[in-house]
Amino acid sequence: MRSRAAVEPGIERPPRVASGGRLACRTGRPEAGVYLLRNTVTGRILVGSSSDLRSVRNKLDFGQSTSSPGVLDRRMASDAHEYGMGALALEVLDVLTLTAEMSPARVMADLKELEALWREKLSDVPHY
Repeated sequence: MRSRAAVEPGIERPPRVASGGRLACRTGRPEAGVYLLRNTVTGRILVGSSSDLRSVRNKLDFGQSTSSPGVLDRRMASDAHEYGMGALALEVLDVLTLTAEMSPARVMADLKELEALWREKLSDVPHY
């Protein structure tokens, strides 16, 4: 069954609500940035970047709710099996300020540069 908003012009759909009661933003570009996955037992970290940080959070949440280490980078899989998915924590290190003029290639290049800066800054912490 189709909603009235889908068939009748002038009727707006209500905003989608994500888990936790927050409004899910469906307009514009997703939030891009650099993140850190930390094993809270060993202290080892994995620094990464994504053009959609929400998808990284959703992937980790899914993996933790289903105990599925397959959602992780393969370098972390053995630790996830040994210590459990609950031992992993996600931290957003930096959010890239996006402008309308930025092409997807520029966004990815800027993300790689930010990621390299954070890897250097965190070089004294054990990495995967």
